[in-house]
Amino acid sequence: MRLRTCSLALLPLLLCACGAQDTAGPPGTPTPSPANQEAPHVADTRQPAAPLPAPRADSVLYFISGVDGDGATGYEIANGSWIHYWYGLEFEAAGKRYYTGFAWITPEKYGNARERDDIDPQARVTLAHATFEASAPGSNTPWTLLGNEQWIGEFGAAERGNEVDTSRTPQTHATPSGRLLLLVPTRSADAGGAFQRTVEALVFNPHELQSVDERKWTYLGTLPAGDGGAATEFVAREGSDLPDLRLPGDKPLEYRYDPAHTTYRSTSR
Repeated sequence: MRLRTCSLALLPLLLCACGAQDTAGPPGTPTPSPANQEAPHVADTRQPAAPLPAPRADSVLYFISGVDGDGATGYEIANGSWIHYWYGLEFEAAGKRYYTGFAWITPEKYGNARERDDIDPQARVTLAHATFEASAPGSNTPWTLLGNEQWIGEFGAAERGNEVDTSRTPQTHATPSGRLLLLVPTRSADAGGAFQRTVEALVFNPHELQSVDERKWTYLGTLPAGDGGAATEFVAREGSDLPDLRLPGDKPLEYRYDPAHTTYRSTSR
């Protein structure tokens, strides 16, 4: 497949592509993969707004990488590194409406490792995103690009991101400060190749960033999910904007946010 870096002249075309559902093929062709799965809004007493047409997955990848993949949802971008669409989410935070498309990016490879396409079993992948804000009424496109971040954390193993588990429901939770906590159910592989139920925790900050170290999205870790089928409980804790997490099951699992290390840690006994 011939790769090319898009010029600015392609931006209007890609923004117009936001009017179609995420696809891996021609417009209107649904993709039977987790890349198209949307997380539901948190249930509340308000009437939820009708969903807007989601940005195309290939448009999201372009806005993250700057490389046009000719409509593909996974392709090489530089020096043996590949980008893959992972997950899409429409949500509200601090009174505004957003859409985020996530992707994972493999490490670069050089020399013999690239020629042989060697897979490092210990190599994690980089999690990245492009986030859009709902356009003003009457605009030509439903979404306007807010920005992207090519690194918000690392996850997965063997140069692959953890697979979204479509049999379970993603969850979102609004924090007291107006941030949005997102839990994406996944399946992660251990060193022996066996899969286990996990959850990816991420948080979105809709407010103005205060330092170069802050990000709009931050990855908070992969959490073992156990055998429970019920929804995760968000338990408010005094002094913390992010809640404790309780995953029901035969052996309930509990997690608490550790601000010193920007991750959730198990508190289960």
